[in-house]
Amino acid sequence: MRALLIVNADDFGISEGVNRGIVEAHSGGILTSTTVMANMPAFDHAAQLKREHPTLTVGVHLNLTAGAPLLPLSKVPDLVDREGRFLRGGRLLMGLTLGRIDRRQAEAELSAQVERAVRAGFSPDHLDSHHHVHCHPALQPVVVRLARRYGIGAVRCPVELSPVQAIRRVGMLGARSGRRQFEESPRTAYLKAVGLSGLGRLLRLRARRAGLATPDHFRGLALGMGFSTGELQQLLRRLPAGTAELMCHPGYPDRDLAALTSYGAGRDSELAALLDPANRLLLLQTGATLGSYSDLSRRL
Repeated sequence: MRALLIVNADDFGISEGVNRGIVEAHSGGILTSTTVMANMPAFDHAAQLKREHPTLTVGVHLNLTAGAPLLPLSKVPDLVDREGRFLRGGRLLMGLTLGRIDRRQAEAELSAQVERAVRAGFSPDHLDSHHHVHCHPALQPVVVRLARRYGIGAVRCPVELSPVQAIRRVGMLGARSGRRQFEESPRTAYLKAVGLSGLGRLLRLRARRAGLATPDHFRGLALGMGFSTGELQQLLRRLPAGTAELMCHPGYPDRDLAALTSYGAGRDSELAALLDPANRLLLLQTGATLGSYSDLSRRL
């Protein structure tokens, strides 16, 4: 079976610099897909760029950890801090785990985000989330319901490593520092990858039972943020058979991005890697084809 690769950029709408990088990686590189953040300041700019680049497929990057909600604060008090901003990721996940956050509030806010994307002219082909919060067991049923409610045919399931693979790789890495100054250590990256892979397996089971498409494989967690051209091409040479998503974060770091996330440096490195002309030759040599989540849904 020939490999189908979906190259998806997260964070469309977070800043104009990121938006420009995403459409450049699509028009001049191997990026095929992106996911839009409906509550971010450059959302309208993203909608305009999508109209100018109709071949770029778009999903919704569900968000409960950055910026402010779309709904009035009175409707989502469990989701926000005293300043009316979304809780930081650790607080949100702990609240969901301990049952201190009303899941109905989360579903209402996420519904509002999908609806804003649709009203702006997007036709979402899949759902994923900022910081992978949609993989939390408390939110998995919510995400499946949203996909079915809005006719969205696919969901990201970040199943990248088996426990055995993760243990082997972490052991080989030892305690050395990260490859890049803006990146977490390799040990932390792989531990995160195995934890999310476990949650992703549960979500994949739920999604497929509901008739939703999910890729067979996922890449991007262990690759890390700010990957180089060489690292990307090594991954492309080793694509497994079946369908796979490669998560990436290309863009041009700017002031608006710095106000919203600590991950700014490294996005330009990913952009350069995605634009390298050798990528398409590598894909041709391996027999892999580029596609989107829409293609994946049509395979069902």
